Amino acid sequence: MFGLISDYTKWHYSYAVVTIIGLAQEFVRFFFNLFSVSLFLRSLFSPIFSIPVNDMRSPEVSDLVAGFMGGFLTRIVGAIFRGVLIILGLVGSLLSIGFFCVVTVLWICLPVVMPILIYLLGVIIFSMI
Repeated sequence: MFGLISDYTKWHYSYAVVTIIGLAQEFVRFFFNLFSVSLFLRSLFSPIFSIPVNDMRSPEVSDLVAGFMGGFLTRIVGAIFRGVLIILGLVGSLLSIGFFCVVTVLWICLPVVMPILIYLLGVIIFSMI
């Protein structure tokens, strides 16, 4: 009997907690990969799409300004979209870290809380009878 209790306690406080932490790491990695956080951080100011310009060798100043502004605007739009996705990835990762912190604390407290709850439930049920 005592071997079963000691094995369960050993599993509950060592192996299961390590598994919960590993699962939390997988969730954080999932959100980073889902929203491509590292890729978007590396290419934050790259153009989101390329606007073809007919002739950049043209002596016209308006053509040069149009080419510059087109590239500038696509870089700004790309940075905005990538910034939103980076923020979503970071928020998802932070939420999963917070969730798993709560789960870990509840998991650690569960063997103490469950007998107390079962006892209180029994007291309530027997007091109704």
